[in-house]
Amino acid sequence: MNRRITRVIAGDAVDRMAAAKFNQKLDALHIDMATHAELLIKNYVPSPVRAVVDEYPSYFETTRYVMFSAINPNNQYGMKLNWLACEQSIPLPKSCKYIVISYEDYQQFKTIADRYNRMQDKKKEFYNECYQALIAIGQEKKLKDQFPAAIPYVVFPEVVKLPAVKYNELNKAVEAIDNENHE
Repeated sequence: MNRRITRVIAGDAVDRMAAAKFNQKLDALHIDMATHAELLIKNYVPSPVRAVVDEYPSYFETTRYVMFSAINPNNQYGMKLNWLACEQSIPLPKSCKYIVISYEDYQQFKTIADRYNRMQDKKKEFYNECYQALIAIGQEKKLKDQFPAAIPYVVFPEVVKLPAVKYNELNKAVEAIDNENHE
Protein backbone atom coordinates (compact mmCIF):
# COMPACT_ATOMS: atom_id res chain seq x y z
CA MET A 1 0.00 0.00 0.00
CA ASN A 2 1.41 3.37 -1.02
CA ARG A 3 0.23 5.82 1.64
CA ARG A 4 0.27 9.60 1.25
CA ILE A 5 2.41 11.86 3.47
CA THR A 6 0.09 14.65 4.59
CA ARG A 7 1.12 17.94 6.19
CA VAL A 8 0.10 16.64 9.61
CA ILE A 9 2.11 13.43 9.21
CA ALA A 10 5.13 15.40 7.95
CA GLY A 11 4.90 17.90 10.81
CA ASP A 12 4.67 15.16 13.44
CA ALA A 13 7.58 13.26 11.90
CA VAL A 14 9.79 16.33 11.71
CA ASP A 15 8.92 17.26 15.31
CA ARG A 16 10.16 13.85 16.41
CA MET A 17 13.28 14.06 14.22
CA ALA A 18 14.21 17.55 15.46
CA ALA A 19 13.58 16.56 19.07
CA ALA A 20 15.82 13.49 18.74
CA LYS A 21 18.60 15.49 17.13
CA PHE A 22 18.50 18.77 19.06
CA ASN A 23 16.55 18.69 22.34
CA GLN A 24 19.27 17.07 24.44
CA LYS A 25 21.86 19.59 23.20
CA LEU A 26 19.49 22.51 23.73
CA ASP A 27 18.64 21.34 27.24
CA ALA A 28 22.35 21.11 28.12
CA LEU A 29 23.00 24.61 26.77
CA HIS A 30 19.98 25.98 28.63
CA ILE A 31 21.28 24.45 31.86
CA ASP A 32 24.68 26.09 31.18
CA MET A 33 22.98 29.43 30.68
CA ALA A 34 20.89 29.09 33.83
CA THR A 35 23.90 27.99 35.88
CA HIS A 36 25.96 30.93 34.64
CA ALA A 37 23.04 33.32 35.24
CA GLU A 38 22.70 32.08 38.81
CA LEU A 39 26.42 32.65 39.35
CA LEU A 40 26.08 36.20 38.03
CA ILE A 41 23.06 36.79 40.27
CA LYS A 42 25.00 35.60 43.28
CA ASN A 43 27.87 37.93 42.34
CA TYR A 44 25.79 41.03 41.54
CA VAL A 45 22.68 40.87 43.73
CA PRO A 46 23.61 41.38 47.39
CA SER A 47 23.14 38.27 49.50
CA PRO A 48 20.96 40.08 52.09
CA VAL A 49 18.47 40.91 49.32
CA ARG A 50 18.37 37.29 48.15
CA ALA A 51 18.05 36.09 51.77
CA VAL A 52 15.07 38.36 52.47
CA VAL A 53 13.33 37.15 49.29
CA ASP A 54 13.97 33.53 50.27
CA GLU A 55 12.77 34.06 53.82
CA TYR A 56 9.69 36.19 53.02
CA PRO A 57 8.60 35.30 49.48
CA SER A 58 5.00 36.38 50.02
CA TYR A 59 6.11 40.01 50.48
CA PHE A 60 7.70 40.22 47.03
CA GLU A 61 6.59 39.99 43.46
CA THR A 62 9.34 37.78 42.13
CA THR A 63 10.65 36.79 38.74
CA ARG A 64 12.78 33.92 37.50
CA TYR A 65 13.63 35.76 34.31
CA VAL A 66 16.61 38.07 34.44
CA MET A 67 18.23 40.38 31.90
CA PHE A 68 21.92 41.31 31.94
CA SER A 69 23.63 44.26 30.26
CA ALA A 70 27.03 45.90 30.36
CA ILE A 71 28.73 49.02 29.10
CA ASN A 72 31.27 48.34 26.38
CA PRO A 73 34.53 50.02 27.49
CA ASN A 74 35.62 50.37 23.87
CA ASN A 75 32.52 52.36 22.98
CA GLN A 76 33.25 56.06 23.49
CA TYR A 77 29.57 56.92 23.90
CA GLY A 78 29.10 54.43 26.75
CA MET A 79 26.04 52.84 25.17
CA LYS A 80 24.83 49.65 26.71
CA LEU A 81 25.01 46.43 24.78
CA ASN A 82 21.88 44.53 23.96
CA TRP A 83 20.24 42.88 26.91
CA LEU A 84 20.80 39.17 27.34
CA ALA A 85 17.99 37.30 29.04
CA CYS A 86 17.86 33.99 30.82
CA GLU A 87 15.48 32.02 32.98
CA GLN A 88 16.95 30.60 36.17
CA SER A 89 15.75 28.90 39.34
CA ILE A 90 16.66 31.69 41.79
CA PRO A 91 13.65 33.92 42.47
CA LEU A 92 14.43 37.65 42.46
CA PRO A 93 12.37 40.71 43.29
CA LYS A 94 11.05 42.20 40.06
CA SER A 95 13.07 45.30 40.84
CA CYS A 96 16.23 43.17 40.33
CA LYS A 97 15.10 41.87 36.94
CA TYR A 98 17.57 44.12 35.09
CA ILE A 99 21.17 43.69 36.23
CA VAL A 100 24.16 45.67 34.96
CA ILE A 101 27.26 43.49 35.05
CA SER A 102 30.89 43.90 34.06
CA TYR A 103 31.75 43.76 30.39
CA GLU A 104 33.89 40.62 30.88
CA ASP A 105 31.05 38.77 32.62
CA TYR A 106 28.68 39.95 29.91
CA GLN A 107 30.96 38.57 27.19
CA GLN A 108 31.20 35.18 28.94
CA PHE A 109 27.43 34.97 29.28
CA LYS A 110 26.95 36.19 25.71
CA THR A 111 29.15 33.34 24.44
CA ILE A 112 26.90 30.76 26.09
CA ALA A 113 23.72 32.55 24.96
CA ASP A 114 25.01 32.77 21.38
CA ARG A 115 25.72 29.01 21.31
CA TYR A 116 22.17 28.36 22.54
CA ASN A 117 20.65 30.72 19.96
CA ARG A 118 22.69 29.19 17.12
CA MET A 119 21.51 25.72 18.14
CA GLN A 120 17.88 26.91 18.12
CA ASP A 121 18.41 28.40 14.65
CA LYS A 122 19.91 25.12 13.42
CA LYS A 123 16.89 23.26 14.80
CA LYS A 124 14.51 25.60 12.93
CA GLU A 125 16.48 25.21 9.68
CA PHE A 126 16.55 21.43 10.11
CA TYR A 127 12.80 21.40 10.75
CA ASN A 128 12.02 23.49 7.67
CA GLU A 129 14.30 21.48 5.35
CA CYS A 130 12.96 18.12 6.51
CA TYR A 131 9.36 19.28 6.41
CA GLN A 132 9.71 20.56 2.85
CA ALA A 133 11.45 17.34 1.83
CA LEU A 134 8.68 15.15 3.24
CA ILE A 135 5.98 17.24 1.59
CA ALA A 136 7.85 17.12 -1.73
CA ILE A 137 8.30 13.33 -1.48
CA GLY A 138 4.60 12.92 -0.78
CA GLN A 139 4.33 9.12 -0.78
CA GLU A 140 5.58 6.25 1.34
CA LYS A 141 7.15 4.44 -1.61
CA LYS A 142 9.26 7.48 -2.56
CA LEU A 143 10.18 8.01 1.09
CA LYS A 144 11.91 4.62 1.17
CA ASP A 145 13.99 5.57 -1.86
CA GLN A 146 14.73 9.25 -1.26
CA PHE A 147 14.73 9.87 2.52
CA PRO A 148 15.14 6.54 4.36
CA ALA A 149 16.49 8.29 7.49
CA ALA A 150 13.00 9.68 8.10
CA ILE A 151 11.24 6.31 8.01
CA PRO A 152 11.44 5.62 11.78
CA TYR A 153 9.84 9.00 12.49
CA VAL A 154 7.00 8.91 9.95
CA VAL A 155 3.90 7.38 11.49
CA PHE A 156 0.94 6.73 9.26
CA PRO A 157 -2.44 6.42 10.91
CA GLU A 158 -3.74 2.88 11.08
CA VAL A 159 -6.35 2.06 8.52
CA VAL A 160 -9.40 0.57 10.12
CA LYS A 161 -11.08 -2.01 7.95
CA LEU A 162 -14.78 -2.08 8.57
CA PRO A 163 -16.60 -5.37 8.20
CA ALA A 164 -18.32 -5.81 4.89
CA VAL A 165 -21.91 -4.73 5.00
CA LYS A 166 -24.38 -7.48 4.20
CA TYR A 167 -26.94 -5.44 2.32
CA ASN A 168 -29.39 -8.29 1.76
CA GLU A 169 -29.69 -8.97 5.47
CA LEU A 170 -29.89 -5.23 6.23
CA ASN A 171 -32.67 -4.71 3.68
CA LYS A 172 -34.63 -7.65 5.13
CA ALA A 173 -34.25 -6.21 8.65
CA VAL A 174 -35.53 -2.80 7.50
CA GLU A 175 -38.48 -4.41 5.70
CA ALA A 176 -39.29 -6.42 8.83
CA ILE A 177 -39.35 -3.23 10.90
CA ASP A 178 -41.59 -1.51 8.34
CA ASN A 179 -43.98 -4.52 8.30
CA GLU A 180 -44.18 -4.50 12.11
CA ASN A 181 -45.18 -0.83 12.16
CA HIS A 182 -48.01 -1.30 9.63
CA GLU A 183 -49.64 -4.27 11.31
